[in-house]
Amino acid sequence: MRFPRMRNLRRRFTVALTFRKLSYIIQKLRAKSIHSLFFAVKKGLWLRKKEEGCELKTQREGKHMAEGKKYLTEEGLAELQEELNHLIGVRRHEIAEEIKVAREQGDLSENAEYDAARDEQRDIEARIAEIEALLKNVEVIDKDDIKPDEINIGSKVTVFDCDYDEEIVFSIVGSTQASSLKGKISNESPVGSALLHKHVGEEVVIETPAGNVTYRILNIERA
Repeated sequence: MRFPRMRNLRRRFTVALTFRKLSYIIQKLRAKSIHSLFFAVKKGLWLRKKEEGCELKTQREGKHMAEGKKYLTEEGLAELQEELNHLIGVRRHEIAEEIKVAREQGDLSENAEYDAARDEQRDIEARIAEIEALLKNVEVIDKDDIKPDEINIGSKVTVFDCDYDEEIVFSIVGSTQASSLKGKISNESPVGSALLHKHVGEEVVIETPAGNVTYRILNIERA
């Protein structure tokens, strides 16, 4: 009578052992799946980060290519070089001395003069870097290359505003030299780009943010 009971116990033990083995295998498979999933996600995030980095690099390169060369007249080049020399030779030393004096006053956490001097120092260094970068990527317009009968960068132009019945005189310059107060219009502006390569007697309709304007070209000369 004991033998059937022993067989039943052995069968139960075998079933239990098999169940434990299956549970162990399932846990291993589950752990392996989670492990694989973790690395898959991690790899996906890495690839996404890499793609975003490549995309950002492409955008930067595109922006750099879009900016291209900047144009300067000989006068504009001289003005930039003079400004750069003044910033490096004079203002950089002056602001360093101002910071030194302000620091000697004591507590910097409530020193308005120190904060103002540091802000100005950052502005000076940023302007120096901007000019130096510009001078490395600039094309200077030679006066001898400017056609006297065609509007180009470096031309002084007299136009008649057909809408307001008045004459206007301005110079076409590179974007870095533009100054409405000095009558200097950028070649990249709506007016400047529309007038480029035009001749005396031509009428030009120009699209501006304020609406269309019509100019008749009266005179062209070297600025």
